[in-house]
Amino acid sequence: MSLHSREDCMPSRLPRHRTNEHGPVAHHSVAQGTVAHGTVTQGPCQHDSHTRTAARGITRRTRALLLCLGFAGLTLAGCATRVETNDPYAPPDDNKASNAYVELGEAYLGRNQLQRADSAFQKALKLQSSNAEAKAGLAMIYQRQGENVLADDYFNQAISSDPSFTRARNNYAAFLYSRGEYVEACRQLEIAAEDLTYDNRGQLYTNLGRCQMQLGKTSEAAKSFERAVKINPRESEAWLAVARMSHDAGDNDAAQSALSRYFRLAGTDSDSLALAVDVATARGDSRLADLYSRQLEQVMTRESGRAVIRTP
Repeated sequence: MSLHSREDCMPSRLPRHRTNEHGPVAHHSVAQGTVAHGTVTQGPCQHDSHTRTAARGITRRTRALLLCLGFAGLTLAGCATRVETNDPYAPPDDNKASNAYVELGEAYLGRNQLQRADSAFQKALKLQSSNAEAKAGLAMIYQRQGENVLADDYFNQAISSDPSFTRARNNYAAFLYSRGEYVEACRQLEIAAEDLTYDNRGQLYTNLGRCQMQLGKTSEAAKSFERAVKINPRESEAWLAVARMSHDAGDNDAAQSALSRYFRLAGTDSDSLALAVDVATARGDSRLADLYSRQLEQVMTRESGRAVIRTP
C-alpha cells in the first residue's frame, strides 16, 4: 500500500468496477498521489499538485502562452508579460515567466510528457533559481523515471527553497513511503499537517495515519484517521480505515457506521466488501452478511474476468 500523491492524479488503487449496497454503480477513480498530487496515489499516500488542472488539460493562460510561443516566435518571458499585463511594451518579468514555465511543465507532467516537462522546469529555474515549484516538478519527473537519488535531492531542494511548501512535503512523503522510509515520511507529514491554510489537510491526516500504521503506532494512526474525517467528512479512505480499526477493536457498530459512510462516498470494492462481511457477521446480522457476500462474489468474478482478458 502506498500513500496518495495528488501531483500525478494517480489512482490509489487500480481502476475497478464498484457496486453500492444495492448493486453496481459506475467506478470513480480516487485521485492520488497521488500523490493524487502525488501521488499517489501510487497506492494510498496521495501526491498533491496543481495538476488536477493539468490532468484536465492545459489552462487558458498556458494555451495563450503556447500560442504566443508557436505563432509569434517570442520568448516565454515576453509572452508571460503580455498575458499578465496586456502591455506589449512592458519589460520582461523573470518571476512571472518562471511561473509560466512551471505551469507549462505541470501541464506536460499531467500528460506524462516527461521530456517536455523537464525542459519547461529547467527553463523556469534558469529564470528564477529559487523556484520551489520547478524543483518539485523535477523531483516528480525523476521519481517517475526511477532516478531516486535525484528525486530525493530535488524534493529537498524544493522544501529548502520554500519550507512552507506543503504540497511538496506531501509529495516527498509519498516518495519516501514508496521506498519504505516510514519514519521520515511520517515526519514530513506531521510538519505538513501543521499548515492550517492547506486546502487538503484531511488527505494529509489520512496519509499520516497510513504511515503511522506502518510503524505500528496504532493509537496515533486512529487519531489521525479520526482527525481526517473531522476536517473533511468526505475523506472516504479515512472512513474505510476507521471502519477497519473499529472492527479490529471489537466496536462493530462503529465499524458499520464508518463503512456506510465509505460506501456512500466511494461505492464498494473487494476490500471494503470483505470487511463488511466480517463486520456484519460479528454483529450477528446474517442477512446483511449474505448480501455483502453476494456482492463480493460478483465483484471478484468481474475482477477475475478482467484479469483473464488482459493475460496474453
